[in-house]
Amino acid sequence: MDTNSAVEDFHRAHMKAVTQEILSKATGKSADLLSYDAVRKELKLHTTAIDRGLHEIPLDAIIGSAGRYEDFTKSFFPKRPSDEGRWARVRVAIESMTGVPPIEVYKVDQVYFVIDGNHRVSIARQIGASSIQAYVKEIDVNVSLTPDLEPADLILKAEENDFFKKTRLNYTRPEIDFTLTTPGMYRKLLEHINTHRYFMGIDQNHFIEWEEAVLHWCDHIYKPVYDIIQRQGLLRKFPDRTPADMYLWIMEYHAELEKQLGWHLSKDQVADNLASRFSQNCHNVFCRFRRWLLDILTPARFTSGPATGSWRKQVRKLRGSNPTLFTNILVPIKNPETYWIVLEQALLLAKLENANLLGLYVQPPDEPFDQEACETLQAKFLDRCREMGISGDFASEVGDPARKIVDRSKWTDIIVANFTTSPMSEISAKSKAARQSMLRHSGRPLLAACETSSQLKKPLLAFDGSPKAKEALYVAAYLAKKHGLPLVVASAASNDQLASSIQYEARKYLSSHQIKATYIVEKEDPVEVIQKTADTFQCDFIIMGSYGFQPLIEMVAGSTVDRLIIKGDLPILICR
Repeated sequence: MDTNSAVEDFHRAHMKAVTQEILSKATGKSADLLSYDAVRKELKLHTTAIDRGLHEIPLDAIIGSAGRYEDFTKSFFPKRPSDEGRWARVRVAIESMTGVPPIEVYKVDQVYFVIDGNHRVSIARQIGASSIQAYVKEIDVNVSLTPDLEPADLILKAEENDFFKKTRLNYTRPEIDFTLTTPGMYRKLLEHINTHRYFMGIDQNHFIEWEEAVLHWCDHIYKPVYDIIQRQGLLRKFPDRTPADMYLWIMEYHAELEKQLGWHLSKDQVADNLASRFSQNCHNVFCRFRRWLLDILTPARFTSGPATGSWRKQVRKLRGSNPTLFTNILVPIKNPETYWIVLEQALLLAKLENANLLGLYVQPPDEPFDQEACETLQAKFLDRCREMGISGDFASEVGDPARKIVDRSKWTDIIVANFTTSPMSEISAKSKAARQSMLRHSGRPLLAACETSSQLKKPLLAFDGSPKAKEALYVAAYLAKKHGLPLVVASAASNDQLASSIQYEARKYLSSHQIKATYIVEKEDPVEVIQKTADTFQCDFIIMGSYGFQPLIEMVAGSTVDRLIIKGDLPILICR
């Protein structure tokens, strides 16, 4: 190649540099080479290098220069017109018989910085080469550096490097990802470790070494949340986030919700709620829009609420295929004369299921808030929980009681409430409206307590074959199997053929789970069948599906659920 051709090549390469710099201003992405000195200073790299000898290295992995980083773009196009002569001479030498010697580079993780040979790299890129020979000197670093590293990433990489120097988690737990995408967040991770170390010292009553605290935090705080993130597929819902980003978000959201609600919440619940509330994937956005539209267009008393079985599916998603169904029990607390029997029933269920009890006192907005009365209720509630060896939390709010209970029920697995202690004139009005609101809108099972608490040892499943009755069948099978309870299944049918078809599915399901049951079918009114069967077999609570009709039909015609609750003979576990 002659000098004139080499000069023409230089001008073409220089124009590419100009174009790349113009595009960088439009896109906001830097077109500059990285300075090795800046990287070394930010990442606190060692000054000593290990000589790795001669290697063929990829040109795309060369991202900076130790001296002439201002003379070339990140693609090694020449920026200065005054560089024409030297660039052209090297270009001619490359094509001549004499050739040029290998370049010299620093290797830092997966990237390279030119010590000597910037023009040779520029020309190699211009002629379309993919690699170049180089004498390599390697510098040790604690973080991962890749060819797509931007100048703005240096601060983040410096913080990552500092984090790993202090924790050594990249060596002790190399399989776990601690990558963050926002500067300043590694400081928060270190704060989490320091806080955990402080409470470890209190719990163990001795000084905790930093190294011990780091590993204990990783294994008992970070890793469980990390596993939740993987199990729930949160990175698919938030593709721009890393596991460490999501960990900090979940922990902050968890603290915010616990402060707001006054209850202890599981990280599983919080992560699931965060995803459904903030994820921007199409499905979640559509679901939020649909709920918003229904809330606007449909009066609350006419809406059907969550889909049948949605609670059970959520429980299985968060806790696995064979979960404990009732780990968090919501019990509304009011005045001692009429509502403490509900607490006793909730305590018996919590004892049976080894569950947490979440008490809620709601002051109606049209009544003055009585702080002293609220504190008295809280003290009595927590004392009773301690006496029974049950974990309990108590919270208070002002608002419509039924609405507040429904809002909070998403953090629980079941509501235990009382609808039979109001005067008869109110059962058909306030109490019925509250019950229907809870059953339709919470999506959770509801245990309707009565005047006498039950040990919940002898269940009666009222089964009519409807979708909600099948949810009751699932719950009945769970309780019977887990606690060894004798199960009675009662159905009402107008003829023998209908009776046989109604109970076929219940028999098949229970048999497949090795659960023995007594089956009763009568050609009578459903309420009469249920009550007579309960008396005969001395059942102490009923399990049944929620309302079977659409809300408007239920308001006009009434339901088996309402009739049994009004009678108030036994607690009723109502499923949807």
